Amino acid sequence: MNNFFSSGLRQKVDQLMDILYAGGVNNPMDSIEQCSYLLFLRLLTEKDETLARLDKKYTRIFSGNWSRYAWGNFVTLAGDNLFNAVRDAIEKLHELPGLSPRCSTKCLATQTRTNTVGQPRHLVNT
Repeated sequence: MNNFFSSGLRQKVDQLMDILYAGGVNNPMDSIEQCSYLLFLRLLTEKDETLARLDKKYTRIFSGNWSRYAWGNFVTLAGDNLFNAVRDAIEKLHELPGLSPRCSTKCLATQTRTNTVGQPRHLVNT
């Protein structure tokens, strides 16, 4: 059975942390927070796409004004455009349709700590 170390996941996490550190996110807790936001958006986009394929009556989360926050849009951006798009998505997470009140409150209370453009393009492609 694979675990965190033998599966190669540890190396990927270390690479992400190195990219964030090089981009100016020097606190490991801030790095984990940034990775968590990106992972959440990616997984939610995948779930949204799967549910849309399975149920034609399903109302997609990432439709209308929310479509710009779907994962597929981030991978087409770079530099400042990518940074701004991800920052905007994180700032709007608390308004995402279908979030529980608890999750919405946590998203609202949490603020982006990234103060530099860094190299988020590498995180999105990873």
